Amino acid sequence: MYGFGLLERIVEQAKKIKFGFSDAVRVYCNDRLLSGGRNNFLSRDYRFPGTIGLLGEIYFPLEAGDNELLMAVTKIFGGWGLKAQLEGIDDITIME
Repeated sequence: MYGFGLLERIVEQAKKIKFGFSDAVRVYCNDRLLSGGRNNFLSRDYRFPGTIGLLGEIYFPLEAGDNELLMAVTKIFGGWGLKAQLEGIDDITIME
C-alpha cells in the first residue's frame, strides 16, 4: 500500500510530519529514501499488539516547487495501516 502526496512550496524548507504505521514502512521524499522501520505484532516485546499511533517523526526537506512524498507500507501479519499528520501547512499547497 502506498500513501502519496504532491506538495508545492514557494521556498525551500524542512517540514515535520508525524506518522504511524503497521507493519513496515519506507518513507521517501522526491525519490530519496529518508526512513524505514517495523511496527508489527510482537515487534517490540511479547505484549505489543502492533497498534498505530503518531509516534514516528521526520523532517521532509521540501524544495521550492513540486515535492513528492511517498510512504510504502508492507503487511507482515494481520492487517496494515498508515496515518500521518503534516505540521505547519499554511504555506503549502497540497495538490490532488
